[in-house]
Amino acid sequence: MSAAYIELLQKRIDGLAEKDYDLEVWKNGTALLLSRIYGEGNPYTREVEALKVDFSSWSLRDATSDYNPKETCKRLGREILELSIAELQLPTQEEKAKQTITNMLQDKSGKFAEAIAQKDEQAMLDLLKKENKEYLAGLLVKLLVE
Repeated sequence: MSAAYIELLQKRIDGLAEKDYDLEVWKNGTALLLSRIYGEGNPYTREVEALKVDFSSWSLRDATSDYNPKETCKRLGREILELSIAELQLPTQEEKAKQTITNMLQDKSGKFAEAIAQKDEQAMLDLLKKENKEYLAGLLVKLLVE
């Protein structure tokens, strides 16, 4: 699922470079997508919705001569979506837990990691039955503390 979301977010980033780019249209579509991914009221959606081209006299007066409000909005939009993609690429809590357990139970032969990769419950049970209770209890405590 994350791969599909990442692809859709990348298309939104690519939309920033389109010749007929319209900030309000881009914001609405992007906000809908981000709400679908992260739920209503998430920080990414709020930040996209807050983007606006500021042509006020104060912003233009205080800006350097190369200030381009439209380009600033595009850069901010790109940054928001790139951060969102990076978050989607982070391992889930479940993946982290599996990796932690796998690391703790590493045996010299590598059979436990292989059994986990193949989701072979019987092989995992057989390997765990060979371990003594104190060792397994210690691993469980370490896991719960992490």
